[in-house]
Amino acid sequence: MLRLRCLSTLGSEAEQQQRLAAYLSDPSGFPEARCERRSITLLGGRLFAGQSTLRTHVQLLMNILLGDEVREGHPDFAFLLALLQQHPRYAEKVQPPVVAFRVQVIEDSDLQPLRFFEFLDARGQWEDFSYRKCIGMRADHNAELSFRDAMRYAITDQLQAFRLASTKTGLRGQQVHICDCCGKRVRDGRQLRVVHNNPSFRQVVRDFCATTSLPRPPVDGTVPGSKRRCITDEAWLAAWRSFHRKNVRLLQLACYPCAKARNAAEDKADESGHEEAEQPAEQQWQAWTVPPKQQAAQQQQDVQSAAPSVAQQQPQAKQPQAVQQMAQPQAVQPVAPGQVAQQAKLQAEQPTEQQAQQRKVAGQQQAAPRKTAPRQPAFAPDAFESAETDAWLGL
Repeated sequence: MLRLRCLSTLGSEAEQQQRLAAYLSDPSGFPEARCERRSITLLGGRLFAGQSTLRTHVQLLMNILLGDEVREGHPDFAFLLALLQQHPRYAEKVQPPVVAFRVQVIEDSDLQPLRFFEFLDARGQWEDFSYRKCIGMRADHNAELSFRDAMRYAITDQLQAFRLASTKTGLRGQQVHICDCCGKRVRDGRQLRVVHNNPSFRQVVRDFCATTSLPRPPVDGTVPGSKRRCITDEAWLAAWRSFHRKNVRLLQLACYPCAKARNAAEDKADESGHEEAEQPAEQQWQAWTVPPKQQAAQQQQDVQSAAPSVAQQQPQAKQPQAVQQMAQPQAVQPVAPGQVAQQAKLQAEQPTEQQAQQRKVAGQQQAAPRKTAPRQPAFAPDAFESAETDAWLGL
C-alpha cells in the first residue's frame, strides 16, 4: 500500500499517528516526503502527496483486486468505503450499509480496457461508481477523457482492419504475434494493442478538431451492452473516420507494457504544457523501453558518426607563414630503385588514420554484446497515470 516515505512502518500505531500529526502540522520538517508544494490528502487512514499519487494508488487497486470481493475485514475495505463516501451523489446513490466492493473490466483488443468499481449495499444489487469523481478530478479533464475514448471507439473498424492485415504467419502456417516496439512475442494476439506512432492518436484528434468546420458534439450515447460512452452525431463520425484514414501514417501492434509506457509519456508531455510536443513524447517513450546502458552506447555511436562530418564542415584555419613554407613541397632527392620498392611496401602495410578509426569502430561493434529486446517490467506504477487506462463513466 502506498504511504509517504516519512511514515515508518516500525513502531506502534500510536507512534505512527503521532508522526502523521507532526507531518500535517509542519510538512517542511520532513524533507524526505518531497511534497511541500503539493496538497496533502488523508483518505481512509492513508496519506497521499497530491491527487496524482492518490489516483495512482486507486488504479493499482483496480488491477490488484480484479476478480476479488472486498468485504469488511479486508485491508482495503476501509479505504474503498472512504473513497465511495467522497462521491458527490453519495447520499442518493448509496443505501447504507455498504457490504462489499469489486472491480469489473470490459476488455477490447482494439480499445483500452474499461475498469470500474462496483459496490453492494443494503439493496442487495451491485452498482458502479466513478472513482474520478470521488477524488475530485476537474470536470474539463473528465470531459476530455470521455471525448477521446469515444473518438477511438468510432474508428474501431479501421483498427481491426489493421490488426488483420498485420497478422504474421510462421513457417508451419501458424499465426505469430510480435510486439512492433520491443520485439516481444506473445501467445495471444489479443494481448497486443493497436497504437498510433506517427502521429500519435491525441495529435490526430487535435488536428481534426482544429481543421473541421463541424461543431464539437457531446458524448451523449452508450454502447449497447456496455458502459462505454460514444458519440451519436453521424456527420461528425463520418468526417472523423475519413480524416483518420487519410492522415494516420503509421500504426503499430504493441504489447501491454509498451502501450502503457507510450500513453504515460504522452500524459507527461500534455501535463508539461507541450500541446504539439509529439517528438518529446516519442523520446520519453524510448526512455521507457530502452535500457540506460543501451541509450549511452547509442549516443556515443551517434557522436562518433557525426565527428567526421563536423570536421569536414569546419574551415581550415589560416596557418602562419613559417608553417606554410614548411608545407611547401621540397625537391625530390634521387632514390635507388630498390629503396623505392621498399618504401612503397611499408606505406601499403601502414594503415591510414581513417582506416585505423574504421577498424577500431568495427572491433568495438564485434566486441559489443548482442542486442536483445529490453525486458519489460510486469508492472510499472507510473504507467497507470495514463489517461486512457479506464474511460470516464460519466456517472
